[in-house]
Amino acid sequence: MRRCRVFLAGFAAGIILMGLGPAAAAQPLARADAHVRDVSAGRRLAHALCTHCHVVEAGKPASALTPAPVFPWIAKRPGTTETSITVWLSTSHPRMPNILLSDAEIRQLSAYIISLRK
Repeated sequence: MRRCRVFLAGFAAGIILMGLGPAAAAQPLARADAHVRDVSAGRRLAHALCTHCHVVEAGKPASALTPAPVFPWIAKRPGTTETSITVWLSTSHPRMPNILLSDAEIRQLSAYIISLRK
């Protein structure tokens, strides 16, 4: 009798897990897709808002007119993470214009900058 209950419990758990399988597998794909969209939107934002002072693409020469760091260098700097960029973009700095960005735009720019590590 006990053996039958253990079997049924295991069988029921297997059925439940099989039902969750596709939904659980879709979550990482949805997150990856959202990250790709963030990177793409962040690239557009960087070109629209940051190119006056920063080089925002890999392989472009730095401007002699402004000492602003290039985005690929920021991305490759030790300790740079999406979180550290998010914090940086969320606070004002005397050497940067006070551009007000939404949380989504900050997340997008951070994702784009980190994508330049490659």
